[in-house]
Amino acid sequence: MRITPENITNISNNIRVLVGTNESGLHGGGIARYAEENWGLQYKVGFGPSGLCFGLPTKDWKIKTLPLNIINNYVERYINWCQVTDYQHFVTKIGCGLAGYTIPEIAPMFKSCIEYENMWLPQDFLDFYKGIYISPKKQIENEPDTAIQFFSNI
Repeated sequence: MRITPENITNISNNIRVLVGTNESGLHGGGIARYAEENWGLQYKVGFGPSGLCFGLPTKDWKIKTLPLNIINNYVERYINWCQVTDYQHFVTKIGCGLAGYTIPEIAPMFKSCIEYENMWLPQDFLDFYKGIYISPKKQIENEPDTAIQFFSNI
């Protein structure tokens, strides 16, 4: 499986980056704003191919977070589009930033992409599929308190 780079900066013309957007296409923050400024994501394009990107809404027309079932409908349409293109597709962790969803909520929507040679997935999604993903919250909870460690060594 191909792994989407964690920090995407330069992309070639044969790559399309999945970008979390809102249905109105007002790219005010996150990767959508970066994509508008750097990769040709068009203003007022909330869903579909645009520039070197593919906009996929995780927020509605009023910039409120969309329910997971609606995001999943958009994801299914996106995956169908990817199957009929010659591009390499960098799937990003859409919905896991400004929309506030978690990897376990979003990753299952993209599991079928493993079988496509032109689809790249985030490492966190692949770890989730393998059952080895640890959420950042769990990592913090499982880390020993450094102050307790320090004082117990005195």
